[in-house]
Amino acid sequence: MTDNKALRDESRFGLVKHNRWTVIRIKEHVQSDSDFSWLKYEVAALCKKGASDIAIAFAKKSYLYSKVISVLVTCSRTVNKHHGNLALVEPEQRIKKMLKTMKLNNVLFSIYDEIGDLPA
Repeated sequence: MTDNKALRDESRFGLVKHNRWTVIRIKEHVQSDSDFSWLKYEVAALCKKGASDIAIAFAKKSYLYSKVISVLVTCSRTVNKHHGNLALVEPEQRIKKMLKTMKLNNVLFSIYDEIGDLPA
């Protein structure tokens, strides 16, 4: 069983409400050796508490390597099971370009330039 205290390490992220959206603002930079498996547990916990529209904002200069993409796929599936929406907000241009090349933008999640662009 996973230690929930370790998952709720708020030095890693902060939660912000924007209209109907719960935004997970990740504070640490994503690098190839980063373990971001905690994110799927956090998304599942939010869904269990009734949040259905969840946005993720990565720290600047983050790199979305294959393990992080896998976590995002899991997050998308979890949110979809709860009839919600998953979005990425404030991604750097190179991340948007990479997701577009991989044909993941607007398939698994929507992408918005700013939190204020999230649908009401």
